[in-house]
Amino acid sequence: MALPALLAMIDAAHRGALVVGDGPALPFTSLAARARGVAHASSRLDGRRVGLQVASDDAFVVGLFGLLGAGATVVPLPPSTSSATVERLARRFHLDA
Repeated sequence: MALPALLAMIDAAHRGALVVGDGPALPFTSLAARARGVAHASSRLDGRRVGLQVASDDAFVVGLFGLLGAGATVVPLPPSTSSATVERLARRFHLDA
């Protein structure tokens, strides 16, 4: 099952449910809508390996689902990592973006 279809199925089953991370509570429908927005904006990354470095849990989940929905392979990067280390990790994991 493709990720967009899976998100739509989860969204339909959990309308009104809240996703709680390190920020304010976020309705799942909002999270799914934001992830679809990321997927649409990231469609050029289909088939590419992408690093994801964000500071909040909510942003990570939105980015992860969105990038996977766009067809990217996601490599999570620790949020507090220095730019030099991120560059080193990007080379090591052959990141495209």
